[in-house]
Amino acid sequence: GRGEPGGHITAKYCGALLGGAVGDGLGAPFEGHAGPVPLRRLAVVEREPVGLRHTDDTAMTIALAESLLEVGDVDEDHLAATLARRWKREPGRGYASGAATLFSRLGAGEARQDVAPSLFGGDGSLGNGAAMRVAPVALLAGGDPHTAAWLGRRTARVTHTHPLGIDGAAVQAAAVAIALGQQPSERVDAEQFIGILTAEAHEPELVLKLHTVLDLLRCSNPRVVASRLGAGVTAPEAVAAAIWSFLRHAGSYRAVVRGAIRLGGDTDTVASMAGALAGAHLGEHAIPASWRHRAEAADELLALALRFVALAPGPTAG
Repeated sequence: GRGEPGGHITAKYCGALLGGAVGDGLGAPFEGHAGPVPLRRLAVVEREPVGLRHTDDTAMTIALAESLLEVGDVDEDHLAATLARRWKREPGRGYASGAATLFSRLGAGEARQDVAPSLFGGDGSLGNGAAMRVAPVALLAGGDPHTAAWLGRRTARVTHTHPLGIDGAAVQAAAVAIALGQQPSERVDAEQFIGILTAEAHEPELVLKLHTVLDLLRCSNPRVVASRLGAGVTAPEAVAAAIWSFLRHAGSYRAVVRGAIRLGGDTDTVASMAGALAGAHLGEHAIPASWRHRAEAADELLALALRFVALAPGPTAG
C-alpha cells in the first residue's frame, strides 16, 4: 500500500523469511507422513521447548538471499556457487538425492549448464526445490508480483530445468510478493489472488491446480484437500497446497502453518512456503513468540531481511 511507515515493511520482510523457517522447522518432524497429521501430534511439536531445526528449504533460502544481496540481481553462476557452498557446509539438512548430486558436481567445478539438465533422466527436476527457497526474490522485487515471478524463474533454472519446477518457483515468488503488498488487516481476496498467479503461470497443469485451490477454499477436510491437490514433492502440488492453506486460514499465521502440516506429505516444504506467505502478509509479530524464538536461524534471517529493507524504495517514493 501507499505511504505505510518503514516499520511496516520491515515487519513484513522479516515475517516472510522467518515465517518460512518456522513453518519448515514445525513441519520437518512430519515429512512424508501418509494421510492427515493428527492434531494431538502436531500440538506436541508446537509446545516442545527445543529449537526448531530447519531443513534444506531454509538452508537454500538463506543461500539465495545471500546471493541476491551480494549481486543485487539474479546471477545464475554466483547463485549456483552459493547454493553448492551452503550444501557443502551442512549436507545433513535433508537435501534430496538429486540436489546433493547437483551440488557436489557443481562444487567439483562442473559447468552449471551441463549438470542440471542431465539429472532426472534428462528431464531436469519438476520438484518443489526451486519454489521452496524462492521467497527472497519477492523482497528484491519490492513486492511486485510480475517482477518476482520473472526473478523466480531465473533462480529456478540453476537447479530445475523442467518447466513445472520453474513455473512453481515463479508462482510462489509472485504469491509472496502479493502477500507483502497487502495490509495485515486487509481481507485477502482469494479470486483476485489466484487471478494474478494464473496470469504468471505458463504450465496448464499448474493453472488447473490453482483453480482447484479456489474450489477447495470451503473444504476443511485435510484428506480431501490432499487428495485433490496432492501435498507431494512436485512443484504444482506443493505450491498449490501452500497457497490453499494461506488463503483458507488467512489472518492467522498459526492456522496457516497448522493447515499446511495437517495435509501430510512433504510437510516441511508446504509449511515453509505457507509460512512465508502468512509471514509476508501479517508481519513477524503474527508468528507466535514461542515459535519465533525457537527458530534456529532466526538472527541470520532477520539480518538478511533488514538488508532487503535497505534496498526497498522508501514510502515517500513515487
